[in-house]
Amino acid sequence: MTDTGSRSALMDGASPQRENEAADRRSASAAGTISILFPCLNEAAAIGESVRRAAAVLEAEGVPGEILVIDNGSTDGSAEIARAHGARVVSEPRRGYGSALRRGLLEAEGEFIVLLDADGTYPLERVGDFVRPLREEGVDLVIGNRFAGEMERGAMPFL
Repeated sequence: MTDTGSRSALMDGASPQRENEAADRRSASAAGTISILFPCLNEAAAIGESVRRAAAVLEAEGVPGEILVIDNGSTDGSAEIARAHGARVVSEPRRGYGSALRRGLLEAEGEFIVLLDADGTYPLERVGDFVRPLREEGVDLVIGNRFAGEMERGAMPFL
């Protein structure tokens, strides 16, 4: 995601200067790198395993990258667990999933950014399948569906 024009739609509330600074960090030296972002609020039960699996994916893909946990005010030790498993942890004091995502997008240093939940519900082993079209086909965005077209009744609330 090097197009800062499309990025700005995701980052309402962030100043243009801050967006440009984030884009500058993702310079040519970040070519091919992956940032795996985990917004996190009280995910102590799953964050360690999620970070471990993400690190294994980066290693299996053979690409440099980072695992970035955006802590959104956890009180259960999630941030410390993530750090202990090798993640870079950034605190976002503004509450809400959107605030955590925005902060993560600003902080990410990789050329390719993968957004995942920290609760262990996404198949991290598929990260390479998402990044390959970005790298090899030049697509701008890849979106996954963890339900693969099948959703158990009541699995997700309507709203």
